[in-house]
This record gives sequence, C-alpha cells and structure tokens, in this order.
Amino acid sequence: MQKEFTIIGMIPRYPKHSQNNIYAKIKMPPVGILSVMSQIHHDPHCKEIYAIDENNYSGPQDDLGLPDHSFLQARQPAQLALFYGGMSNSIPRMFSVARQYKDFGAITIAGGSHVDALPPEALSSGIDIVVHGEGEETITELLTVLADNGDVDLNRSGLADVSGISFLDENGAYVFTGARQPIENLNELADTDLTLVKYLKKRWKT
Repeated sequence: MQKEFTIIGMIPRYPKHSQNNIYAKIKMPPVGILSVMSQIHHDPHCKEIYAIDENNYSGPQDDLGLPDHSFLQARQPAQLALFYGGMSNSIPRMFSVARQYKDFGAITIAGGSHVDALPPEALSSGIDIVVHGEGEETITELLTVLADNGDVDLNRSGLADVSGISFLDENGAYVFTGARQPIENLNELADTDLTLVKYLKKRWKT
C-alpha cells in the first residue's frame, strides 16, 4: 500500500503563570499522545509522523515567540493534526492551534481528560474528532476510515462505526459512538517512541 499522509502531534503550551512552580523544570512530555502516535508510526497509511512539545521547543518561532506552525506546515504539510487535551490550562492554546490547522486543511483530532469531559466544547472550537478514553487502538481504526486515495477525508459515515469517539454529523448534531472497551493486552502495543518529538529545546534526563 502506498504511504499517504503526514501526521503532526501537538502538546500545547501552558500559560506562563503555570510555569512558575516546582515542576516547571521537568521537561518530560505527556506520554499518552506519544503512545498513541507510536501505534501508527509504521502504519502503511503514514508517510511521516512527528510531534511538537510547545513547552520544550527550539524550532522556528512566530512574532509572539510561539512555535511557527505556518512555517512547519509549509515545510512539511500535515493532513492530520493530533492534540493533547489533558490539561485545562492549555486548552485555549490548543483550540487556537487547532483552528489554524483546520485552516491549513488538516483534520484535527484531540484526546485527553479535558476534551473527554467536554467534547461539545472541543467540537465547536476547531477539533473535528474527540477520542474518549484510550486512543491506542482507536487511532489505527481512524486512519483506515479517514484515508482517501492518498489524502484524508472526514468520512462521517465511516466514523460512526468507530467506537470511543465523538464528532459532529453533516447537520452539526453531536454524535457519540459509545464507549470503547479497555485494551485487553498491553503487551501487544508498540513501545512509546519518545524520539517522535522534534525541535527539543532541552533533552530529557533519566
């Protein structure tokens, strides 16, 4: 099968006031989104996949000193944008970047405790699909549904068959496909690949 599209993962920047605490010096990213991305790293639909941690970033910046997503998109266009939506204080930034990627033409997908609890908010704020609960198996099904002859398409009829997600139908009505069963065998999952994070400002220490 021909490899088809590029996927970017995003850990949105936390507001400055939350960076002034005893944990601020810890640069380890949330591993949930990286675990999800690791499951599709070698998927035949995936041409390229990488992540950006806006809280530990040394790449191109915009006029506000934030990651320059227009530059990143021009350099390596992403058709799918995945977002970590677990920290409520970073949600405004996540929505802002998600809208930007929608303007680029990408399909936006978010998971994490905040969007899990408030999916209608996310779906009206730049997110196309909310993943509820564990996303490691869900993401592989989503790639199959969204793949469309070398590109991606928000295939809503196909999305209805993927459990554990929510989205808006063609009429803007909220759709929840039902809870997904917990993953039974964690040993079958690919190991989390921390090297998916690019443009690191500070390397992690063990």
